Amino acid sequence: MVLLMATTWWLGRGPREPVFKGRKLSWWLTEPKEARSSPPQPLTEEELRSLGPAAVKWLGYMAGQSGIEDIEEPSSQNSVIQYLWGWHQNWFGEGATRFSRLRFESVAALGDIGPDAAPAIPSLLKAVRCPQHDTRLVAAQSLMRVGDAAWPAITSTIRNGDRRSRWLLLDHIEILWSSYEVPWRRPANFQPADFARTMNFLIPLTLDADEDIRACAKRQTESCIKWWSEEPDGNEGIGLMVEGMERFNPAERQVAALVLISIDYPSRPAEAIQRLIPLAKTGDPLTRAHLLGALAVLDTGNTAWADEIHNLEKSADPQLSEALERALIHFGL
Repeated sequence: MVLLMATTWWLGRGPREPVFKGRKLSWWLTEPKEARSSPPQPLTEEELRSLGPAAVKWLGYMAGQSGIEDIEEPSSQNSVIQYLWGWHQNWFGEGATRFSRLRFESVAALGDIGPDAAPAIPSLLKAVRCPQHDTRLVAAQSLMRVGDAAWPAITSTIRNGDRRSRWLLLDHIEILWSSYEVPWRRPANFQPADFARTMNFLIPLTLDADEDIRACAKRQTESCIKWWSEEPDGNEGIGLMVEGMERFNPAERQVAALVLISIDYPSRPAEAIQRLIPLAKTGDPLTRAHLLGALAVLDTGNTAWADEIHNLEKSADPQLSEALERALIHFGL
């Protein structure tokens, strides 16, 4: 009875819960998946969006809630503390399980709603720090699915958040550029400017002080460039990425050089050179020198690009001389 009263009070103190086809949204999020025979289908993404801002507000409220099950088991072996912990589990375990399921489904539903769920971004960030492992994972996924509006929150948390949240969001950032639906396709809202922004965010993280963040950033950088290099508008995005490299320090530029070399894969360096040379003709001096440095370490096995490199040598920019010299020596010119 006490649990029932507490649950009724807890559910009634937040925003008004939306109703769909005569049933509360909480029922649609949990009960259809629990039914044993002839279950009604859970709400589709379109049906969730049709509920409008009121649903986002309520789902965001639920996603940001803390529950009894968030209390971790005490490490103390004191018999009194262990007895109280066991009492707590016996009395509140079932209610906590229902709450946990509803919070999880609320977080997932916000991801299904997508960009319209932007007002719930603070709640999703809180859910990323949830003690429940599965809720953290789906919260990271939902943040990515919100799209552009979540980008500042995502990048700020990866740069400055706690270690677990940093790694979790970085590990899920691939959702921005890849879709695992059949057939695989690039999300419609991931355009050349988004690719450049993402790469120029990831590259400095490959030099992060945290070893796990460095490894994850390197993996995601390789994944992003692999996906993008196969896109029809790949050159446009790569050009924008090079423009953004003007803000990099020398160490970050070196990482970017290795990334650029990997475009079209190391087994096809001639195609990589076809992209690097046009980019090396434009941009600020440091970026051009950097790209020429990338050209210098490509091993094509021939001098087919000698004329192009000689044309670059005509530049009057003194900052290019050292990189040009390295490139010309490499190609035996």
